[in-house]
Amino acid sequence: MRLTRTRMLILMLVPAAIGSFFLPRHFADGILPNAEVRGFAERDRREAAPADAPLFVGGSSLRRWDTAQAFPGRHVVDHAFNGATTHGILANYSAITAGRHPGVIVLHVGENDIAEAGKTPVQTLATLEKLIRRLRRDHRAASLIVLSLKPSPARWNLWPQFVQVNAMLESRARDQGYRFINVSGVLLGPDGKPDPSLYVRDGIHLNSAGYHRWQLLLEPFVK
Repeated sequence: MRLTRTRMLILMLVPAAIGSFFLPRHFADGILPNAEVRGFAERDRREAAPADAPLFVGGSSLRRWDTAQAFPGRHVVDHAFNGATTHGILANYSAITAGRHPGVIVLHVGENDIAEAGKTPVQTLATLEKLIRRLRRDHRAASLIVLSLKPSPARWNLWPQFVQVNAMLESRARDQGYRFINVSGVLLGPDGKPDPSLYVRDGIHLNSAGYHRWQLLLEPFVK
């Protein structure tokens, strides 16, 4: 009987363990506190970031950006984390915004919702709007800037879905109280496809030349 119970326990636990091992990090972000997020408060203390400094919220496209170099003297607080989905940001919302009273919030998220979490454009927009409403409610004095989903060579097959989200975000910007900035046009070549020279090897993330183009778009607003 003891052996049978042991076998039953193994049969119950092994599939769960295997499922957790292969579960994309983006889903885990919505369940458990993200390790990067847990380090935000300590990093803010170490860097003595002003409470009203511009706050960047999103995924790896913001996380990889050298904002200190792009916006010198503006003390940008980068609370983006790798693999983020909109749901993951909402799940870690308190840790991301704790102690922050920014004059400007820059939000860029949604690509992983579609590419990794398998959400539709409508589902992605619904979660994005929930996050936007919460940011607007909690930071009424801040200017909220929402960046468009960007095109990338490795995810070009998903671009039509990204375009749908962008169109819906742009159409709702005035009513929902945020500024929509389309960051996709500056990344496209003459053929209308992503310019490979603006991306790193993975074909998803930007290189310094790509980020420079974003910098020129955002510079007037990150103060």
